[in-house]
Amino acid sequence: MVIAAWAGKRIHQLEQITVQSFDPGFVDAAVTALERRNTMTVTVTDGQLYLDLNGEALSSSVHVHRLG
Repeated sequence: MVIAAWAGKRIHQLEQITVQSFDPGFVDAAVTALERRNTMTVTVTDGQLYLDLNGEALSSSVHVHRLG
């Protein structure tokens, strides 16, 4: 994860940086739905991401990590 790689490093304006992540398995599920040509709809509402990828409906909470 990016946060672990940045641990102990001096980062300019760290308090202004946020990192967002998804539920475990979300990206893997999206990868399996990928085809050579893709149709996708993405919606983000109230901290929830909804992805329709080639007719497969996926969703995940959007987790916000504040670094500073």
